Amino acid sequence: IKNPLHLVLGYADLLAKELKPAGMNQAENLLDQLRANILTIAELTTNYSMALAIEGGRFPLVRMSLQVNELLMQGSKKYAAEASNRGLSLETQMSQELPPIDGDGPALERVIANLIYNALRFTPRGGRVTLASALRDGAVVLSVSDTGRGVPPEEIPLLFEKYWQHGSDADKKGSGLGLFIVKSLVEAHGGKVEVESAPGQGTCFRVILPLATPLA
Repeated sequence: IKNPLHLVLGYADLLAKELKPAGMNQAENLLDQLRANILTIAELTTNYSMALAIEGGRFPLVRMSLQVNELLMQGSKKYAAEASNRGLSLETQMSQELPPIDGDGPALERVIANLIYNALRFTPRGGRVTLASALRDGAVVLSVSDTGRGVPPEEIPLLFEKYWQHGSDADKKGSGLGLFIVKSLVEAHGGKVEVESAPGQGTCFRVILPLATPLA
């Protein structure tokens, strides 16, 4: 299911580029809605299949030396079109020359993808999503922050529960699995996730990952 969905999404992106110079505003708007819904289905499919794999113990990590900045740049490129369609700024603030981490590339790509997609969904038009990296207390920290509506303090402990969604959330297109997957995969790497948020002040998710183990 995922492969044809991503092909359709790619064709929609190409078609959007053809329509924009022609000034076909109505067709362009309809296409934006089409690709937004395709992306939603693709994200849901990926998260459901990954959650099943995690719960069934069928997602063994294949670790290798990775650069967090490269993973963040891949995420930025993947969601650049979606950010633009939603009228949002997608920015990067990455520390240079970070030491590598031991990690599973596809797993951490999914962590970053879920955090970015969530930030885009819950940030109103004209807002900003920022991807950042830093070295802190002997660990690499990657963060995804937004200028969205924020999360009430009493709901922060519930964010990582499987299938949990805000009771009054008007956007019910999510699976309630994105942050559950983030937490599961980060902890499998020996890391942890921090959340800083307040209503009306945006949200910042920080993923703290241990450095690569030096060779003996």
